[in-house]
Amino acid sequence: MMKVYPRLRIRLNKNLDKKVCYQFINFKKEGVDFGEGITKVHPDLMTAKSLSEKEKGKSISHYVDLFYEKNLKELERAMVLAEKEWELHKNDFFKITDKYFEKHLWPKGKYIAYLSIFNCNPRFLEDKTFQVYWRHPKGFMTVAVHEMLHFLFYDYISIKFNQKKFTDESLWRLSELIDYFLLEESEFIKITDDPYPDLYPNLSDLVYKLAPVWKRDRDIKKLTSYYLKIVRFFTHS
Repeated sequence: MMKVYPRLRIRLNKNLDKKVCYQFINFKKEGVDFGEGITKVHPDLMTAKSLSEKEKGKSISHYVDLFYEKNLKELERAMVLAEKEWELHKNDFFKITDKYFEKHLWPKGKYIAYLSIFNCNPRFLEDKTFQVYWRHPKGFMTVAVHEMLHFLFYDYISIKFNQKKFTDESLWRLSELIDYFLLEESEFIKITDDPYPDLYPNLSDLVYKLAPVWKRDRDIKKLTSYYLKIVRFFTHS
């Protein structure tokens, strides 16, 4: 039976941009201030940060509507370019993921990349969709590869490990660490053209502890087993 790989579609979603901005404009995590990232590119949204929840929603909605109205052609052009870039690299991407994830079957989902006017780049595990900032300094492929790896990783770990050993937070940290190590590998760098993958600043200590294990084996299961031994953020079964 031939293995089926997901078909990633590239779309715009104005309403999702409104929701993401609303959720992230006052949000910080592991050393990253997402709100600052939003207002740096969209300074007119600075006032929305201190509004009531209702007024904040109205302000963001109005701003996003105007931005899309003024920049729709450019957004659509960026979407076409992203589609071409993914088509160019997708076969290599799936070949490499087969190598590191033992040809694990991809979980079912929508697999849609929504170009966004905000540099937040969230992913949604429940339906396998994610956002990519339309002017991301590292380009579409860097973000797309990162998020697609998350979808495969979570499903792979759910099959290979007892989920009771993880908290949501410890599993999230591991997902970011695995992505970081994978994106440092030469095969992925050929796709992303990014030898210095991003990392949440507060995870750098864990990278230092795990790097020797990854470099020795380049094995996700072995790294995960070691991770569970050294971190305090999980519950013993």
